[in-house]
Amino acid sequence: MTYCLPFVHALLHRWREAKPCGTGCPAWRLVPLLASLCATAFLCPAPAVAQSNLMAVNEQTTVDRVSFVYNDTRTFEPGRLQEQIATRGPSFFQRVQGALPLLSTTRQRLNPIELQRDVRRLERFYQRNGFLRPEVDYPNSRVDTTRNTIHIIFEITEGPPIIIQDVNFFAEDGGYASGLFEGAARERWARLRNAITFQAGERYTEGERITIQDQVLSWLQNRGFAFAEVFGRADVDSTRSLADIAFTLDPGPRARFGEVLVEGNERVSDRAVVRQLPFAPGDVFSNRQLSRGQSTLFALGTFRTVLADVPSQPSDTLVNVRYRVRERRMRSISAETGYARQTGIGLQGSWQHRNLGGGARNLELTAAVQTGLLAQPSGALGDIDTPFLAEFSPSLRLPYVFSPQVSLIINPFGRALRDPLLPRDPILPGNVPLLGRLDVNRAEFGLTNTLIYDILPNRPLRLTHTLANTSQFTAERRSARPANGASPPDNGMPGDDIPAFLGTSDVFGRNVLSLSGLLGRTDDFLNPTRGFIIRPTAEAAGSLAGLLPAGLSGVQYYQLSGDINSFIPLKQRIKVGLRFSTGRIWPRGASREALSGDDPIRVSRFRDRFRSVLLFAGGANDVRGWSSGLVGPKTTDRVSFARDDDGDIIFEEDADGALIPQTFNNRFDLNGALAKLSLSAELRVPFPGLGTAWQLAGFLDAGQVSVRLRDDGRIVDSGTLTLDPTAFKYGTGIGVRYQTPVGFLVRLDLGYKLNPSNRDLQDPRDVFLFENRDNEALQEAGFEPGPPPRRNLRRFNLHLSIGQTF
Repeated sequence: MTYCLPFVHALLHRWREAKPCGTGCPAWRLVPLLASLCATAFLCPAPAVAQSNLMAVNEQTTVDRVSFVYNDTRTFEPGRLQEQIATRGPSFFQRVQGALPLLSTTRQRLNPIELQRDVRRLERFYQRNGFLRPEVDYPNSRVDTTRNTIHIIFEITEGPPIIIQDVNFFAEDGGYASGLFEGAARERWARLRNAITFQAGERYTEGERITIQDQVLSWLQNRGFAFAEVFGRADVDSTRSLADIAFTLDPGPRARFGEVLVEGNERVSDRAVVRQLPFAPGDVFSNRQLSRGQSTLFALGTFRTVLADVPSQPSDTLVNVRYRVRERRMRSISAETGYARQTGIGLQGSWQHRNLGGGARNLELTAAVQTGLLAQPSGALGDIDTPFLAEFSPSLRLPYVFSPQVSLIINPFGRALRDPLLPRDPILPGNVPLLGRLDVNRAEFGLTNTLIYDILPNRPLRLTHTLANTSQFTAERRSARPANGASPPDNGMPGDDIPAFLGTSDVFGRNVLSLSGLLGRTDDFLNPTRGFIIRPTAEAAGSLAGLLPAGLSGVQYYQLSGDINSFIPLKQRIKVGLRFSTGRIWPRGASREALSGDDPIRVSRFRDRFRSVLLFAGGANDVRGWSSGLVGPKTTDRVSFARDDDGDIIFEEDADGALIPQTFNNRFDLNGALAKLSLSAELRVPFPGLGTAWQLAGFLDAGQVSVRLRDDGRIVDSGTLTLDPTAFKYGTGIGVRYQTPVGFLVRLDLGYKLNPSNRDLQDPRDVFLFENRDNEALQEAGFEPGPPPRRNLRRFNLHLSIGQTF
C-alpha cells in the first residue's frame, strides 16, 4: 500500500489543522485520527502495478481529468459513471477560462478520502445494476508534477452480471396473481404481465425491480384497489449469477370515491374546488384521476400549491380523499419586458383577479407594446420597416362550463400595428385616416371566444371563433416587370409619371371559426424525449355554412394544416427528432375570384387581406437556413427610394465622390403561399464537458411553398405542391441547446442554405437598384448599378430562440 502514503500524509496534515493539540492533549483526542488512518489503510486497495508516481501528490494537487477504462465489458457510458462520483475535473468553461490571460479559475483539489468513497460509490452502483462482484481501482492514475495535477483513471472490471432465471407474480395466499381477477380484469392483467420489462434471460437490476413493483401497484390503484400492496424480492444464486424474481400482490377491497376533503382554501369555496375534479363520489377509485384532479386545480392559476392524497383510514369499499391547497394572492399587477429578433424589445403589463365572484374565474387586463427597437425582422441589414404593435386585451376565463373538462375564454381585443408584411407609404403616411396618424398600417378590434375541452392532461381540443373589424393600408404594387428585362416604372412616389402606390384604407371584417387539437403519446409534452405529438388544425372563414351573413367577412376560405413530431431515443441523452409539417388554403367566393383574377389592384388588395392567413416557410422553427418566411420566390415590392419633400430621390456621396441613391425598407417581400410542406430531422448529443443541461444538435431541413414568380414579375399561386426533390429548398446546420433550471429550452442554431437561388444570396437593395437601372434620376446622377452580386455570407443564418424546435 505504498501509493496510499501520500493520502495518509494529507489526512494527517488536514487533521492537525482542524484539531490542534499540545503536549497535554488527552489520549482520547487521538481516536478520530487512528480511526481515519485505519479506514485509509483498509480502503486503499493493493496496487496491481507500481504506484510510484502517486507519491508526488500533496495537499495542493488538483484534479485535471477523470476518465474510465473498462477491463472486460462496457455496460455504462463514462458520463453515467461520472454522475455517481464526487471527484470531478474542470468543466469546459473552466478550461477555457484558465487558458485566457488575466483570468483565473478554481479547480477541485484532490481529496483522498472522497476518492476512496467514489470507488465504493461505483461498486455499489454496479451492484444495484446486477453485477455481484465489480472491481474498481485507479492504479494507473497519472500525476503531472510540473503543474501539480492528477489525471484519475478508474479501471473497472464489471464481472459477470446477474441473469434473471424466472419472474412470477403471486397472490398473498401463495397462488398465482391471475387468480385475483375475473373476466375482463384478468385479460387486462395478462396484458400488463406480458408487457413487464423484466424477462427471463435479461440482466437483473434493483432499480428495475422497484420500478416494476411501483408499476403493478399503480395498475391496481387505478382500478379501484386503493389499499393495495405489492412486495418484491429477488433470490440470487451468487455461484451461478442467476436470480428468481417474485412479486406478491395484496389488492385489498375494490373501493369507490367517498368524501372529498378540501383544506387550506380561504377565499375559494369548497364547491368551486370539488366541481373541477374529474371524478365524483361513488365513482370507482382511481389514483390517476386523483392526480389528474391535482393538475386541474393547479392549472386554474388560483393556487400556489396543490397536494392530493388518501388520508389514513381503514380499508373499506369507500375511500375518502383529500386536497390540500395554498391560495395565491387573488389580485396582482405584473410588468414584463423581453426581446425577440422579429419584433425587437417588447413591454407588457397586466392586472389580474384570480377568483372573480368566488368561483375561481380569472379576469386579466393586459396591455402590450412591441416597440420594434433593435428588431431584425428579415435578417437583412440596412433601413427596414420595423414592426410595431400596441394592444389592449381583456380576458375572462370561466373554468367550469357544464363540465370540469370544459372551459371558456372570452377575449375582446383592440390592436394597432405596423406590419412589415403589409405596404406602408414611407413619405405620406397621413393620407390614410387613423392609420397614418399612428404611423401604422393595420388596426383591428373584435372578439375571440375559445371553448377548451381537455380530452386528457396536456391534450386539449380548442374551438375558437373570431369576429373582428380590420382597417389596413393597401396599395397597388408597381407595374409588372417586362419579360425582356426592361425597367418597370418606379415605386410611385411623388414626381413619378405613373404612380403605383395608390394609398387607401381597406376596411373589411373577419369571421373565422377554427378547430385545433393536440394529440399523441410522449413521456413529457413540455420537453419530450420519446413518443409523438400531432397538432391538427381546421379553419373556415366567411359565412360559415350560412350561419352568419356573408358580408361579415371580407375573406372567405377553408384551411387544413398540421404537423407531426416524433422523438426517438437512441441512447441515454442521444435522441433524434423528426417533424412533418404541411398546410393548404382553399380561397372561396369573392376571395377566390379576386386572387385568381387579372386585376392587379384587386389581387394585391386580397393578398394583403390574406397576409395573416397565408403559409410561410423558413425561420427558427422551420427551414433554418432561411430567415422567417423567406423560402420561395422573393420580390422587392416593399423597397423604395428615399425622397426629399419635393419627391426627388436622395443621393449621398461615397468615399470616392460618387453619388449613391438612398433606399428605404431594404428587405425582400414575404410572399406567403396557399400550400406548404416542410420536413426536419435533428440529432441531439451531449455537449462534452458542459453537464447534462447542455446538448449539441445537428439538423437537416427541407421545405417548399406553392407560390411562383412568373417571368413578367407577377406572383401566382395555384396551391399545388410537388414531391420532386428538386422543388425543395434544403438547409443544414448545427446548434446548441441549454435546458434552463425553470424548464425552458434555449436554442442557438446556425443554419446553412444547401441549394439557394440567386435571390437568396443577393442583397434586396442591389436587386432593387438593378431593376430600376433605367430610372432617369439615376442616369442623370451617373449611377449605373450592375447585376446583383452573390454574397456567400447570406448562405448562413443565425437563430436564437426559446422553446422546443418541434
